[in-house]
Amino acid sequence: MKVWLNGRLVAPEQATISVLDRGFLFGDGVYELVRFFGGVGVGMAAHLARLRASLAQSRIEGFAAEELPRICTALLESAGLADGSVYIQVTRGAGATRHHVPSPELRPTVFASAAALPPLDALRGPDGLRAILQEDRRWQRCSIKTTSLMGNILALMDADDADADEA
Repeated sequence: MKVWLNGRLVAPEQATISVLDRGFLFGDGVYELVRFFGGVGVGMAAHLARLRASLAQSRIEGFAAEELPRICTALLESAGLADGSVYIQVTRGAGATRHHVPSPELRPTVFASAAALPPLDALRGPDGLRAILQEDRRWQRCSIKTTSLMGNILALMDADDADADEA
């Protein structure tokens, strides 16, 4: 199976990402996952809209969300899959140093992979699933020193835009 990295299909063991990539260092990136049944991406238009919005709101430039269907097709065809998922992650890219405010000339890192999943007729209906309801506290967990510093990055970018040193 191949993965997509920065415009090409490569073997996973040949795919390398810089240790200075901001996705690795800061969680400074966005992702999307599209489920496919019979080669058709479920809600592709909605996934495109959300990826486009995520890139814009995160201020990640240099990758067009409209590339998603082409990347999905390439991955699914290379793996011979009709039923599965495609995961894509777009980070702000790799800088020369570990600095919170990104350099404007960064180029995003675009990684995607496909995975085989059961076909539609093999899935259980809602009567076969159990779930709990829980408040969404992800952005309220500031006591956890997580590698995702996206909130910090965006605040510092705003400060930098205003010629300030800190947010």
